[in-house]
This record gives sequence, C-alpha cells and structure tokens, in this order.
Amino acid sequence: MRSMNEHHRNPCYLKDHDFSHNITAIGPDFPSKEVVSDANVILFAIPTQNLRYSPARTLLFCKPFRILIEDNSQVLKRLHPLLDLARLPLLIFVNKGIETDTQALTLEIIADECGNEVAKVSVFLVSVFA
Repeated sequence: MRSMNEHHRNPCYLKDHDFSHNITAIGPDFPSKEVVSDANVILFAIPTQNLRYSPARTLLFCKPFRILIEDNSQVLKRLHPLLDLARLPLLIFVNKGIETDTQALTLEIIADECGNEVAKVSVFLVSVFA
C-alpha cells in the first residue's frame, strides 16, 4: 500500500506500470458504509472462488475515489449491508470461471449473497472459460 500511495506502483505485480495519482490504497480493514455509499462504481478484481467464501485478494472502489483493499473474506456478504439499495453503485466484476464447490457463475453468487436488486446493477468483463 505504501508503494501504491507514494510511488503509484505495485512492486510485486505490474512493476513497470505507473498507476493514476487518483488511486489511494487503504486497508486491511473493510471500508465504512460512508465510503461505500460515496462510490459510483465498484470494481471487483478477485477470483470467483473468493466472492463468497475465501479471503479476497483485491477489491477496488472507483470514482469519485479509488480504494484498494487487501485480504477481505466473504466480500459480498460484508459488502451487502453497506449498500444503499435506493442508490446502488455500478458493480463491475473482472473475474472468470465458476465457483468450484457449487458450479455457480458470478451472477448467481451475487444474487445468492446480495439479492436480485444488487445483481441487476452488476456487469461482467470475463474471458472465455478454459
């Protein structure tokens, strides 16, 4: 997080990439309701397996600010109570694949954990299954 905030670089991954100065890394605590309610877009760049059960590696909140959060378990279950259902942000998922235990796709996991109203504001950028 220090490298991201001070140098706008990730020293472990994408070492040669400069990230926008508009990105601020915070964590490891999950964001507050106020932080989530101010987000217009939430980008999830975490494995499908980690949406429901396992610790997630990365959760990125975007515009009007961006926040990187590390190691949050049960991302959707923790996020759902923070969402204002009258003003939901756009949820973008850039994961691929299915949940191994249940064979559920991302949309099915979102509907199970957060309800259909949250699933309706979700979009997916995925690659073809291997």
